[in-house]
Amino acid sequence: MRRVGPLSLLAPFALSCVGPTAALPGDDALREVPLSTLAVRSAAVRDDNRAGLVTRATFERWVEAWGSTRPEGITGDLVVLQADEAPAPGRFVAQTPGVRAYHAADLAMLLQSRNNGVVALSRVPGNGVRADAYLRRYGVRADRDLVVFVAGTRSARTVAELARAWLTLRYWGLDHRSLALVDAPVAELPARLRADTAPPPPIANDDVRVPALRRSHFALLAHLGDVRSAVGAREPLLDVRPAAEFEGRAPGSSALDETCLASPAACTPTFSGRIAGARHLPLERLLDPDTEAFRPLDALDAALAPAGPTPPILYDTDGSTSAIAAFAALAVVGTPARWYAASFLEWGALNASHPVPALQTLPPTSPWRTDEASATEGERRWGSAELAVRPLVFDPLAPNADRIRRDDLEYLASPAPLPAPGAGDSGCLR
Repeated sequence: MRRVGPLSLLAPFALSCVGPTAALPGDDALREVPLSTLAVRSAAVRDDNRAGLVTRATFERWVEAWGSTRPEGITGDLVVLQADEAPAPGRFVAQTPGVRAYHAADLAMLLQSRNNGVVALSRVPGNGVRADAYLRRYGVRADRDLVVFVAGTRSARTVAELARAWLTLRYWGLDHRSLALVDAPVAELPARLRADTAPPPPIANDDVRVPALRRSHFALLAHLGDVRSAVGAREPLLDVRPAAEFEGRAPGSSALDETCLASPAACTPTFSGRIAGARHLPLERLLDPDTEAFRPLDALDAALAPAGPTPPILYDTDGSTSAIAAFAALAVVGTPARWYAASFLEWGALNASHPVPALQTLPPTSPWRTDEASATEGERRWGSAELAVRPLVFDPLAPNADRIRRDDLEYLASPAPLPAPGAGDSGCLR
C-alpha cells in the first residue's frame, strides 16, 4: 500500500492560500495543562453557570444586556455560533450591543481526518491552521471573548455537533470560562431576542491566535496508541453507542468519513464489536430522550462516576455521541475524561483478516491490528465492500500513533502562516 508523505493531509491548509502572520506567541513558556485540571464542575443550580453548560435564562440575560451581565474574567464580546436555523419567524439569535451572533453552519470545519502516524480516518480536532482560521473567520479573540454554541432546533445530532466544537476549541487551549454551550435551542428564545436574518461573518481578525495562549490541552484527546494501551492495562473505556453496536449485532454507520464506495452516510467500520473491556454507557443516561436536554447533575454523576483512579476513554461510532459524554464529564460533572474522537470507525477498520482482501487494511505483522480477540469483543460481523471504510494508511508498522499531538505541539511552538482571508474553497476557509 502506498505511503503518503507527512504533509499530505495538511497541504491544502498549510501550503496554499497563505496570508499574513499575526499575533504570534511571545517568549513565555508553553504550558502542557494536566488533564486533571481541565475538568470543571457545574454549579449545583445550573442557572448559576457562567461557562460550560448554561441555561436559556442565562443566555437570554447575556443577549439582552451583555454590558451589565458579562461574566467575570471576560472583557470582550459574546460571540454566538449557531449551528442550524430555528423555525421562522426569528430563525437566528439577534445582534445586540456587545453580542455578535452568526449562523455557523460550518462547525464541522473544526474537524478533519489527520495522520496519527499509522492511518487517517474519521475526523478529529483540526490542525492549528484550521482552528486559527476558524476563529479568525468569526472574529473571535481567544483571550477575551466568550464563545457560546447554540442550536436552532435541539436534537441529539445538533448537541453532538456543538459538543465536538466545544471540545475542539478547548483542545486548542481556550479557557473553560471562554466557552459555553446552551442547553436550549434558539427556537425557545423570546421573539425579541431573535432575528429573521443572520449577519455575515466579520472582516477577518488575526488579533489572537491559539499559539498566543501558550497552553496545550492536548491531554483531552486519546489517540489509537492510548486506546491500545488502555486495553492491555484494563483501563476504563466507555462505549456511547446503541446496545446493538456495543454487542456487535450491528456495525453502526457514519457520515464523518468519505472512503466508502456508497454515500458517506452509510460508511461503516469493516467489522463490528466493541473495544475489549469497554463498559456500555447509553446516550439516554446523558440526554433526556424526550427533550434532548442534558440530565440533572446527580444523574450525570451516576453515569460518569469514575470507576477508578484512571480517567475513562470515551468512544462511540465516529466521535459524535462520545463528544456529548466527554463534554458532560469535563464541563458538567467535572471529572477528567479523554475523548477518542476517531472512535470505532477507526478501531473497527484496522484488520488483516477481512474475507474481502481489499478490506484487509493492515498486514498481519502490524502491531495496530484490532481484529484479534484480545482487542475486540462481542459479536463479529464483517462490513461490505461497498460500505466499509478504507483508512489512508501511512505506516502499518509505526512505533507509535501520537503524530497528531506532536504536530500540534510543533504548531504551538512555531505556528504556520494562516490562509489568506477570502481565498475560496480550494482548501482554505473563506
